[in-house]
Amino acid sequence: MNEKLNKNKKAWDQAAEKFAGGTCLPAWGPFGELENENIFGDIKGEAFLEIGYGSGHSIKYLVERGAKKVYGIDISDEQKKTS
Repeated sequence: MNEKLNKNKKAWDQAAEKFAGGTCLPAWGPFGELENENIFGDIKGEAFLEIGYGSGHSIKYLVERGAKKVYGIDISDEQKKTS
């Protein structure tokens, strides 16, 4: 892993608890300004990929609404633990 990527991973590992569930669906935008706006419409049977899924709250939201498959990746081991 290159130096900058490793530094970013360490920073997210340290800050994981502060962000757990802080920016996830159904809130959308940095201040949740589109909360509950159903931005995806009907998602039943659809597949999603979330890059930087953090605590996994948005993945849970999608699954609960009928998404067929939801994949997520995140660089931070600590972020994954907050889900």
